[in-house]
Amino acid sequence: MRLIRLMKKLPTLGAFIFFAILGGFSNCTLFPSKNSIPNYFSQRSELVLVYIGSSSCVAANDESIPTLFLKLAHKIDSIAVEQNYGFTTIGISSEINIEEGLSHLKKIHNFDEISIGNGLANVGFQNYYWEKINPQKKLTIPQFIITKREYDYKSTQGLNESISPKINSEEVIVQTTGALGLYMILQKKHIDRVWDKL
Repeated sequence: MRLIRLMKKLPTLGAFIFFAILGGFSNCTLFPSKNSIPNYFSQRSELVLVYIGSSSCVAANDESIPTLFLKLAHKIDSIAVEQNYGFTTIGISSEINIEEGLSHLKKIHNFDEISIGNGLANVGFQNYYWEKINPQKKLTIPQFIITKREYDYKSTQGLNESISPKINSEEVIVQTTGALGLYMILQKKHIDRVWDKL
């Protein structure tokens, strides 16, 4: 009550105090933690398995894809563990209806990260399809891409070295299309290609 009376007597000071208090709750400063971004603090490099599809694409709804994708995820994860790399899965669905895209991606895999909506202008689609693959011919989905990321090192007050959440580089190691292509990647000679490029 005393604070309110003081604010009434000093409107300018009262407004300043009010907005100063409010300002403390109007935004969030993100501090990376082991719970929010685990790979950044233990590995500098990371393998990424990317799926690009659409709920309206018959080929992307092939019943064999979820099982094959899970097998590939396990294989890439085991490679990452042996190399002391991080591992992340990303699901991208080119959709207009976000709910349909979310339902589609849930059928494929329990992804670490997803990007849905805005059709072919989807940011994930733009990054991994147009920029990473850069197809010269017609659009084809589903796409399966394995990339290797490198994160920037960042010193914390000159004491302990930690890894920032900024991606310094990302290169495509393997890319294929369709359930058959996904099956072929699982064969030993193709998995060896992943090893050879690390």
